[in-house]
Amino acid sequence: MSLVISAAMPTVTAGRRDEVIKNYEADPPHKGQAVELGTANFWRSTTHEKQSVAGDRALEGCQLRYNRPCALLAVDDEISAEGELKPKDMPRLHYLGKFNLDQIPVMRLATGKRSDVQGYDLAMEPKAMAIHPWKSFYLRGQPNPEGSG
Repeated sequence: MSLVISAAMPTVTAGRRDEVIKNYEADPPHKGQAVELGTANFWRSTTHEKQSVAGDRALEGCQLRYNRPCALLAVDDEISAEGELKPKDMPRLHYLGKFNLDQIPVMRLATGKRSDVQGYDLAMEPKAMAIHPWKSFYLRGQPNPEGSG
């Protein structure tokens, strides 16, 4: 990962690069590391139920946090980037249709199974849902009872 970061973002100092890698390596699987290339802001997302969702969740969280598409550096122990890093615009962050659980970005699978999330579509109005890049969900203005989503 050090070589990829050095090549794609030569302005990132060795100390910052080492810190990003050290923090990423210390996190439990299933995890993903993304970066917003314009500002060299890094974002990692960890402890997903499956490796297959970790990369997309890292990219969604990164784009949600920095308001620009991000590039994926790694998923678990595999470097995702070979050659040039390319930002990927995450479509679920632009979804404007009818409420659909499958279109909620950064959400853990377990959160999608919660009764308050499952029943949101049928809940009385007024209602609101807010999503934080750290996978926290707030429904109807109340933090979810199970902590981060």
